[in-house]
Amino acid sequence: MKTPRYILLLFCGVCLVQLAIPLSTLLTREQTLRAGTAFKFRTVPLDPNDMFRGKYISLSFPPYLLPAPDSVSTKGPYKIFALLTTDSLGYATISAASLTRPASGTPYLHTEAQRLYYTRDSIKVLVPFNRYYMDESKAYQAEVLYGTMAGRDSFPAYALVRVLDGNYALEDVMIRDTSIRVWAARALKMGTDSTLNTLRSE
Repeated sequence: MKTPRYILLLFCGVCLVQLAIPLSTLLTREQTLRAGTAFKFRTVPLDPNDMFRGKYISLSFPPYLLPAPDSVSTKGPYKIFALLTTDSLGYATISAASLTRPASGTPYLHTEAQRLYYTRDSIKVLVPFNRYYMDESKAYQAEVLYGTMAGRDSFPAYALVRVLDGNYALEDVMIRDTSIRVWAARALKMGTDSTLNTLRSE
């Protein structure tokens, strides 16, 4: 029995759509990495029970609490535009949240927020880049190093994120301005304890 032509065309159309979505995501990421503005998002320690994942590092950030936009009445989460600035130490911070797209040239994240359960006047901005994927061979060492250095007052770990027109791309996780991949490779060669001693003493 011959398959009707419109069935074949419909099938081809579905396949093209399924291919177009991940391709568009990949192209957006590459463009953001190439042309986006770099921001350093300082990290904070994680619950040790939630840290070790095997293929990626779970990242945690300070709570970004802001006044709720006037027109928001639901708990959320709901889409917002989070305006980015940098503090006196050069780390990224979210200065305001808006329901309308900022003016051209203003760095922002298109992300989500939700109201705090104990107040209707404040929201918590949800940071969308909380996983950093790595080679499994280096992931454990990277997790130990990150877990030790995250939240330190001196030379803390931070996420290096490129931002362009609301899109983001997590470029790297850095410790002492050096990629965690480099530190993890060193830990494999020299030992994790030796590498931690170097990080703490330098």
